[in-house]
Amino acid sequence: MSEGTVSSFRRWFWARPRAHGETIEGRRVSNTELLYDLIYVAVIAQSTAALGTNLTVGGLLDFVVVFALAWIGWVNGSLYLELHGRDDGRTRSYVFLQMAILCLLAVFTQHAASTTGAQFAFAYVAFLLVVGWLFFTVRRVDQGPVARLTGTYAVGLFISAAVILVSAFLAPDLRLIVWAAFDVLWILATIALGARPRS
Repeated sequence: MSEGTVSSFRRWFWARPRAHGETIEGRRVSNTELLYDLIYVAVIAQSTAALGTNLTVGGLLDFVVVFALAWIGWVNGSLYLELHGRDDGRTRSYVFLQMAILCLLAVFTQHAASTTGAQFAFAYVAFLLVVGWLFFTVRRVDQGPVARLTGTYAVGLFISAAVILVSAFLAPDLRLIVWAAFDVLWILATIALGARPRS
């Protein structure tokens, strides 16, 4: 293998993430991203399976809490890919790492509100840490106020991972309360972030 080939592979595999504002003209959703979304279908299918066996108000509330966690994960993973992903080895490797974690998450999703809540929480923490790290790496290529915002967002993901980690050691009912509060705070923060005036 020639030195030029090795160098090209290194550039393809270790390319830095796109900074904010660094758009790819005519970008389309890749097959890797479609597969990524399909993994979320499996996670959501498991949460609906739990609802199907417990069609009560309590079962519906459990479903909403777990579904919201899956939605928050999807939003963060997809947001990174849309804003900062590339069609390169680095992005693909991290996408496949996330998909592996999400497959594990799907195993524990159906009974996350009861017997497998701790395992679900541990898998979710791993996912948040990976996505948090990805946003942290973007902070290093952004400039000025945008870099601070990206850094704050990454810290928010790390704090979220810590909260979910603590929830793994709680009783199921208390864990669901923590998850519900987490969901509400994330949704409100997402709305607030979207409502920020564009400079």
